[in-house]
Amino acid sequence: MNRRELLGTGAAAAAVLGGSSCSSAAAAAATAGAAVAAGEAGTVQLRPLTTELDSNGVERLALQPEGWNSWQWRGHNVNWLQAGDSGPVVVLVHGFGVSVYHWRYNVPELAKTCRVYALDCLGFGWSSKPLADYNGYNLWRDQIADFIREVAGGEPAVLVGNSLGGYNALSTAAFNQDLVRGVVLLNAAGRFDDGGPEEEVQQKGGFAGLVEQVATFAKRAVVFASFVFAKQPARIRQVLNQVYVSPATIDDDLVRSIQLPAQDPNAAEVFYRVITARGEAMNRLLDRLNDIPLYLLWGEKDPWCVPARATQIQKHYPAAQRTDLNGGHCPHDDVTYSQVNENLACFVAALPAAPRRAMASAHDTMQGHFVVSLGEALYDCLADQIGKPKEEVTSWTPYPGGAPANVATGVARLGSGSLFVSAIGKDDLGDQFVALLEERGVDTSAVQRNDRPTRDILVTRLPGGDRVFSGFGKAKTHEYADCFLDTAALPLDRIKAADALVTGTLGLAAGPTADAMRAAVKAAREGNHCTVVLDVNWRPVFWDDEATAKATVLEYIKQAHILKVTDEEAEWLFGIPAADALAHPERVLEQGDGWRGVLVSAGEKGSGYAFHAPGGKMAMSGVVPVLDVKVVDTTGAGDAYLAGFLFYMLLSGGLDSLAADPAKLRRGVEFATACGAFTCTKPGAIGAQPTVAEAEALLAARGAPPPATA
Repeated sequence: MNRRELLGTGAAAAAVLGGSSCSSAAAAAATAGAAVAAGEAGTVQLRPLTTELDSNGVERLALQPEGWNSWQWRGHNVNWLQAGDSGPVVVLVHGFGVSVYHWRYNVPELAKTCRVYALDCLGFGWSSKPLADYNGYNLWRDQIADFIREVAGGEPAVLVGNSLGGYNALSTAAFNQDLVRGVVLLNAAGRFDDGGPEEEVQQKGGFAGLVEQVATFAKRAVVFASFVFAKQPARIRQVLNQVYVSPATIDDDLVRSIQLPAQDPNAAEVFYRVITARGEAMNRLLDRLNDIPLYLLWGEKDPWCVPARATQIQKHYPAAQRTDLNGGHCPHDDVTYSQVNENLACFVAALPAAPRRAMASAHDTMQGHFVVSLGEALYDCLADQIGKPKEEVTSWTPYPGGAPANVATGVARLGSGSLFVSAIGKDDLGDQFVALLEERGVDTSAVQRNDRPTRDILVTRLPGGDRVFSGFGKAKTHEYADCFLDTAALPLDRIKAADALVTGTLGLAAGPTADAMRAAVKAAREGNHCTVVLDVNWRPVFWDDEATAKATVLEYIKQAHILKVTDEEAEWLFGIPAADALAHPERVLEQGDGWRGVLVSAGEKGSGYAFHAPGGKMAMSGVVPVLDVKVVDTTGAGDAYLAGFLFYMLLSGGLDSLAADPAKLRRGVEFATACGAFTCTKPGAIGAQPTVAEAEALLAARGAPPPATA
């Protein structure tokens, strides 16, 4: 079979499934739920995520016998995967005895319009199989909720679950409504205790629902337990044939994906504990949903979770919409997988946008903290032809960016509150940019809109992935919207209350924005605890005269608490040779009387840091090497690095706390380095930024400790 790496398509997928028609139920499920609610007012893959073509030429995930990515949760290893770099967050939850691979036909298609995540629940797949208390299934509910917070970045997600995974998705939504935008149940398992027709509804429960259902299911389908834990491929096929409509779908890879995890010595005991556990009744969970949109995709030929179960769910949740399919117990992996994909995509697309909010933090200590990023928002138009000068480039692909905007989305992606202050055009590009910021969890209430164009900048690429800023697109440099930030409209009180203010220097080249930047820095320094972080970000194409630029930048950066420079910028500004600036960052720190610290980034050579301890002049310094990744594009790497450092600083209790502990300070720079390296593995800046879990996973893969949880 032909294989390729699965890459997110981002903004290129403008229409759901290329404009294919959605079922009316899929759209109605989202809009009906939304109407009721309105009344209430990636990634560096540790192991590459690859796809292949099946025997019919259909793209699907390729089986990886060693598993996919690793996330540490409560001391246990959790296997997970992710695809897609833009769009709503969708989290897939598998059923009993299977794994993330059971979504093999769904991940590649959904990734065209969504950021898709899938995880193995503890006890199954490639995740750890602890001999834990599975009673109540609360363990999985908590695992999924924390996965949304820590791995998926905290943005409200659409939960999709099959069989036992459907029950777990519903339970997660019922108890974590702030984390869930919608729920999709595919032949969900679970008991009812409402006195309804149990015999009809519960006949032949699914892959281990709750105790009455599971007990019945275990009696009627004890062969399922035997085939999983006897590890016999023939027995696995035999039982799958009972619940699949299409025998052709039951191939060797599917069988192997079930057989391999069953080799774990704890697997049989986990099975016993799961089927003897008892959890909340389905009707009680439905009562807690509070108008979250619910959609039922039901394989009507399922001998275990029969269609009457879907009817029972609708009885308790009348707003639920439903589409019946000519499939079995696992319609997403059966002959109906394409219908499932189409209806899922339509349901997600019809949901209202996630509420504007900072992404939930992976750490309680981050709640209430926020960073203000002030400056340009622009589109980096990357040359599609690598190694060509601007004159020979025949096509460009636009990626949203701009250093301050990148930092704003970067800290939000990691879990900090994020406020972005900028001036953006009232054009289509501006509308798209604001929507993207909000999707990423950034507060855009301080974004000013004007009639000038949103900035676009042409970026050529060298063969090694490094980029060269080569000019502007539709206007001259001083004619873009970001040059006209109005000082009178700045949220100065919020800036004073922030934990950090981050700006660059590009706006100093334009009069109105330069005045606004100086006013913002003045307000931040008047605040009680706001750390002023200035990133030199020298770009000659923004300036008319280099001598004027240098003098202006030198004067401006005197107001910094933390200065970020590249090794080349240090040589330009201070005359310190680039190699010395990296090897001896304390020499850069000496250039500013009021600076508390400096970060010196040097691309593939690593980064240096030097900080004064609180109340003294002793400089703690060091150099952190880069992490070895496959570089696709370095755009935004330095901004992700800075966002990672800021997040870790706030997580550590602020600048004083971080600078007082040399070991913690170095761990913060290591975490920042991982964030920057991760971003290099995808094109563009914002779509390539990592979550905390992704940055930690990259560090762990390279043998480093996970600093963000230290």
